Amino acid sequence: MKFLALVSGGKDSHYNIMHCLKNGHELVVMANIRPLDLNKQELDSFMFQTCGHDLIEKYPLVSSIPIEFGSIEPDTSLITSLTYDNEEGKEKSNDEIEQLFDLLQKCKQKYNFDAVSVGAILSSYQRNRVEACCSRLGLKVLSYLWQRNQKELMKEMCLVSKQPLPENEEEEEEEESTRSNHYHEVLEKYDSWKKKQNDIRRSSNLDIYEEGDDEISYRRYCKEEFEVSYFGGNKQQEDESFNIKNYEEVLKKSYFWKQKKETENEDDTMRSFNTNKYASNYKKDEGSEDYKKVNENDINKLDARIIKTAAIGLDKTDLGKSLPQIRDKMENLNRMYDVHICGEGGEFETMVLNSPIFDKGYFKLKNFKMENNNDNFDQVYSCTFDVEVVAKEKKSDRNFDLIKYLETITSPKLFENKWEILKNCVSKESKLTFLPKESKTKNVLIDLKDGIKLSSTVCKIGDLLHIQNIQPLNPTASLDQQCGEVFKQLFDILHKNNISKRQILTTTVSLKNISNFANVNVNYSKFFAKIGSLPPSRACIGNKHIFGELQLSCIATLCEQKEPFKDGIHVQGISYWNPCNIGPYSQVIFPRTQPNKIAYMAGQIPLIPDTMKLNKPETNDLQEEWIENTVLTLRNYDHLKNLVGLKHNLQTKDKM
Repeated sequence: MKFLALVSGGKDSHYNIMHCLKNGHELVVMANIRPLDLNKQELDSFMFQTCGHDLIEKYPLVSSIPIEFGSIEPDTSLITSLTYDNEEGKEKSNDEIEQLFDLLQKCKQKYNFDAVSVGAILSSYQRNRVEACCSRLGLKVLSYLWQRNQKELMKEMCLVSKQPLPENEEEEEEEESTRSNHYHEVLEKYDSWKKKQNDIRRSSNLDIYEEGDDEISYRRYCKEEFEVSYFGGNKQQEDESFNIKNYEEVLKKSYFWKQKKETENEDDTMRSFNTNKYASNYKKDEGSEDYKKVNENDINKLDARIIKTAAIGLDKTDLGKSLPQIRDKMENLNRMYDVHICGEGGEFETMVLNSPIFDKGYFKLKNFKMENNNDNFDQVYSCTFDVEVVAKEKKSDRNFDLIKYLETITSPKLFENKWEILKNCVSKESKLTFLPKESKTKNVLIDLKDGIKLSSTVCKIGDLLHIQNIQPLNPTASLDQQCGEVFKQLFDILHKNNISKRQILTTTVSLKNISNFANVNVNYSKFFAKIGSLPPSRACIGNKHIFGELQLSCIATLCEQKEPFKDGIHVQGISYWNPCNIGPYSQVIFPRTQPNKIAYMAGQIPLIPDTMKLNKPETNDLQEEWIENTVLTLRNYDHLKNLVGLKHNLQTKDKM
């Protein structure tokens, strides 16, 4: 799909663009919301980052992708509830989100695109508002960072970011972040290597690499795998006094291992590469040919810098730092104070100086000017960047460079480790029978050609209204007529009990022919149109024994509509996290009035989230295919359950 990218200028919006491109989408235009008064930097908007907006005005100097701007005024975050409904209202017409809607509408009239990229990670407030605007315009949402693990995400961003190199030995402190980034990378490589080596070492005289033997393992690993001269065969260095500080010194010498790693076989990289011949380049001057040669690939890498901090442990000394430089600090603050590693809680904001989509040039940071120096004793520090535009060399194969960069970006695995383990365990232990034995079924098979005629029932239980088995009056009528009869009956029941469609929590739709889903869904959408941003959850199943072409059941709450009586998840953006909803339903709904928080979940099927296609395992084994799709369905279910914070499953037991 062709897409518009909402850009704040920060790391998340740019990194989400990279994932959109990696998934085959085409960027045609960027859009930014900035203050109406361009002399102001910070508006304290609930939705938009405006700090550093002056840099985004210069995007046409560094990128061929056009950019459009919208404006907001201070104090226009009027609707601050978590959800943002699409109903018209006097208050809403002045809300800052309507400025976003106007901007998207203007862009849609000018450019040809089908989707909008947004870099939301955890903010349902932000995601919900972008989705609300896109829904009104018939646009899809691409939010590949949504619900990503922040530690993993920060690591990925750092690995594809420009790595700052020191210019001389007096800048020893600046080396720490660069070494640290490779330190993490090498340790992870070590963990993988250690698992492979343990099986071999069990049959030898060498010790197995245990978790408690980290220091010894690190020493052996450096000596055997890096062949660095730091130890030089000196047995005095091979004693138990080895520590992490020594190891960091080794990593300092092995900085250029990363460059070599990209061109060697991954399994043999660390065994065969000698870092000594590259270590001498580590201190080269920035203007030297060696430096330029080593960093020629950095010219297109992500370079995001801290422009604002607002969290314990962060101050003005962090302004201007890159992601690799701030990573360790954020992980430590996360362990101590549970702050968000990627700054999702407003801990810090960034501005991108260089990005792979900058094909004409990049911003070189010269200096920065303090805007807020803890002025209100609130631990908030912000600045503006003084930059110069540096032109990039014109290349005929610029797209090739972008493709090579996108190959370095990591996409999350469909199955996390626990689901791989479950899949393998079930695959090894289960002997499944897919067709029922005739002896068990021959006595229950009956002719139900006309279906089973059921009477609809309405039952009040506590503060819930259960409506069951609404069927069409005339099963021989057209599909649209039968849908109209079913929804008319539902409307009459709601009206009789003085409740609205908004109060329906969940529905179950049975179809005699599942191929009629698309047509039934059109009628369903019309009935549940304009009921707010949290439509009921829905399960749709095939049942050839029903009376007519469809049957409907639902549960509604009897609580007053004036208060927010329900909550839930209604994610419409495409991501790696979970399938987005493909109709007018929510993934999860629960009434706020219930003390036990019983939630109603939509039906789950084995959809691959980032493609929204049914999973088709590469196997001819029917049992393996069934197992993988079942595990994928459970994985999707579990993600929803965890996001809502549900700890238990309700189930029925057969007492036969």
